[in-house]
Amino acid sequence: MNNNPLFKIIKTLTIGSLNEKINTTYKGNSYNLKNCHYLLGQTLRQIEIPKERVLVSDNALKLWNQLGLSINDINNYTWKDKIITNNDNVIVYEYVGASKTPKDKDGRRLKKGESFEYRSVFHDEHIIPIIVIINKLKELAINNGLTDDKIQELIDKIYICKLTKKEDRNIFNKYNR
Repeated sequence: MNNNPLFKIIKTLTIGSLNEKINTTYKGNSYNLKNCHYLLGQTLRQIEIPKERVLVSDNALKLWNQLGLSINDINNYTWKDKIITNNDNVIVYEYVGASKTPKDKDGRRLKKGESFEYRSVFHDEHIIPIIVIINKLKELAINNGLTDDKIQELIDKIYICKLTKKEDRNIFNKYNR
């Protein structure tokens, strides 16, 4: 039996997500971990994906090149990382939170050396929604089939597409693909 700590966490949270919490006792004290479904989703989202399973949209690649950045570096950036442009006169459309429209409808014209947060211009989208993987894990747990091999099989289906926020905002029905 594999003692992979990540797989143990996934198994525990999957089983806990069936009841939305884990109940346990230790030395006569009771402990509960709530929101296991949420924690399982966050755990799956934090797994580092090999670069061969990270795809880049044409628009994101075009913008990345306009910024004067190496395509080999795009995998090194996520969420709040600062991106510093190496070129002048690059227009980026920055978004705040879940806003459907950019802060400036005409975009922000950057000068060489200016920066922005990755997440304000780019988005990492799971090709197979995490909820699909969670539901499969739960199904396996219910049927006593939640093995390390099955977990690995599901994790190996996680692919990310790096795209612009503008592209992301134009994807409709993201959750039921």
